[in-house]
Amino acid sequence: MSASASTPRKNAIVQAAATGVAIRSATLYCTLSPCSYCAKSVINAGIVEVVYSGTYALSPVTAALFKQAGITLRQLLNPSVTIEPRFHPAPPKKPKPTQKLRAEARG
Repeated sequence: MSASASTPRKNAIVQAAATGVAIRSATLYCTLSPCSYCAKSVINAGIVEVVYSGTYALSPVTAALFKQAGITLRQLLNPSVTIEPRFHPAPPKKPKPTQKLRAEARG
């Protein structure tokens, strides 16, 4: 297993923690099934379901880890459904009160 193969799943978990996004009880959607190293991160993060499209390094150990932790592991088999990221634009930032006062003073 290469280190880069496990990076996307672990990175998503770390980024959620770093930005304060709650992922406990969440479902993780990923293109490839997690390896046993990523499985441990998923378990520790409190994720309750993993949905993947293709199989990668899915060993009996990984399946057993998820089963023991009570995590649902599900392969997406319907070819008409895809896992594609959807990015939503961030809402516009509200001006800080000091910026608003400066703009009015120039006005």
